[in-house]
Amino acid sequence: MEKLIRTKLRLVIEEGDKHKEPEERATFRTAGFDEQLGLLITKLGEECDELKKAFEKDDLSKMQLELADILQVIDSLFVLRGLDPITINHLKAKKLKERGGFNERVVASFPDGWEIPKKAAKLKQ
Repeated sequence: MEKLIRTKLRLVIEEGDKHKEPEERATFRTAGFDEQLGLLITKLGEECDELKKAFEKDDLSKMQLELADILQVIDSLFVLRGLDPITINHLKAKKLKERGGFNERVVASFPDGWEIPKKAAKLKQ
């Protein structure tokens, strides 16, 4: 099994593996640029799963830790693609102003064959 890990976690793993046989030890490599996006998206999914579990347990401390991990992965995505976090935050604010947010817990159910209205499609762009 391979997974993207935090830089300093490597040292902890190596320390824990010191007394294991070589074939039982973790190995490490540097991901290629092209594969890093996929690894980060996978890591984002893992962190979101962990956040969901923290919410299910109503564990506020764990929620904060998982949200911090999610933000760290998002920051890495910014760096990977040379995106400006300030620009992203401006876009987030613009979308909130134009389309609203998610705090009001509005859920829609759509019948089969339903299509997005033209006005809503314009909001989506």
